[in-house]
Amino acid sequence: MKKSAKTRQHIIEKTAPIFNQQGYIGSSLTDLCQASGLSKGAIYGHFQNKEELALEAFNYNLRRLSQAIMKRVDAEKQPSNKLRAILRFYQDYHHFAIPFGGCPILNLGVDAQGQHPQFLARVVQVIQKLEAHIRGLIIDAVQAGEFKPNLDEAKLSRQIFSLLEGAIFMSLSLNDSQYLLDATDLAQNILKNCQRSSSPRQ
Repeated sequence: MKKSAKTRQHIIEKTAPIFNQQGYIGSSLTDLCQASGLSKGAIYGHFQNKEELALEAFNYNLRRLSQAIMKRVDAEKQPSNKLRAILRFYQDYHHFAIPFGGCPILNLGVDAQGQHPQFLARVVQVIQKLEAHIRGLIIDAVQAGEFKPNLDEAKLSRQIFSLLEGAIFMSLSLNDSQYLLDATDLAQNILKNCQRSSSPRQ
């Protein structure tokens, strides 16, 4: 990696927690300079503006989140167990998210409402991708004979994702992981109701 690319990555990694914790407006240039140890000129020598840096910081946080989830998912073979692995990850999400400022999807989504359409468009893209991933696993579980046929995969994926994101907001806002535990229990029950009677219980 060239020096310029290393410096750009350094800026992203150091400012990502700042944006996630304080939001776009709340993250001053002074905060970003202090976090990166670089001057305003050095930062803007690698990014066109603050908006570009904020989006790159979001993408960095999102990659960290995705890698942590996929590590759990990839350890499983059956589609239904992959879904359960996602839920198990979110049982501990309260502790995972706190060190780097909360949930990047939720934080940027709230920050973007009515103010930053380019941020909101990125959040919508991510939500659609995550819902599609859950929906794809549900379809795979149906095709594998683990789940009942004729399920409404789109509705189920929306239910599960909405449960998780709502519980994340409550859990992080009140510093109480019980909201996530309750939500993941409910999501587990949803999956149990999808299970074919002939499918072995997990």
